[in-house]
Amino acid sequence: VIRVPDNGEWRVVTGADRWSSEVLDGALRIPVDGGCDLQAEVVLPRERTKGPDTLASSACRSLIGEVAESTAQLEVANQRLEISLARERQLDAFVRALVHCPDAPSLHSLIIQTMARAVGADIGAIALPMAGESLLGVTATYGYPSVVVEHVRQAPGEGILGRVFSTGQAIVVRDVAEQPDHARRRRYRSSSYLAFPLTGPVGVLAVIAVTDKARGGPFDDRDLAILMSFGA
Repeated sequence: VIRVPDNGEWRVVTGADRWSSEVLDGALRIPVDGGCDLQAEVVLPRERTKGPDTLASSACRSLIGEVAESTAQLEVANQRLEISLARERQLDAFVRALVHCPDAPSLHSLIIQTMARAVGADIGAIALPMAGESLLGVTATYGYPSVVVEHVRQAPGEGILGRVFSTGQAIVVRDVAEQPDHARRRRYRSSSYLAFPLTGPVGVLAVIAVTDKARGGPFDDRDLAILMSFGA
């Protein structure tokens, strides 16, 4: 079995049909280079092999590691290719859906729904300048009712949404506890969030904010890259 780390857990990329938690009991575990700075691991169940002492020898471990390294790199490359192709299909569907949006509310809802799901967020919102006002307002939400925040306004440069709107720079926070100027986030399950500007020829048009990853864990630069691909 070959497995790679994925969001703090192990994901089996080869031998999934033979995998069970019992495989780890007394197994020989050999770390190998999975490519792209990804550390993979080969797991060999001892009860299915002969001569466990031989398997544990440095020479055998080295040989197994060399063979498994190539296999792991190929499997990881295939996994990443599948993810890339799936993302391209998702982006293509998103563009087609944008063209057929009947009005602004539907457009805003589609944008935040698609982007939140793309990075595995349970909560999201899109904010943009309100008509006749110089303030930002939330026009659509994902994962909670928009009525909760429909009255909220932020000036450009004020708060998270306003700061991203005025600077045009995304904010990726892995843990608010590391940000001394952040207030406690009582409404949310996680302590990580991402805010990203949607830009056009005249500058920033709107701000996307997402939080509460469905699988747990923090947002990172990979999530930002995904959102940037949708906003390009």
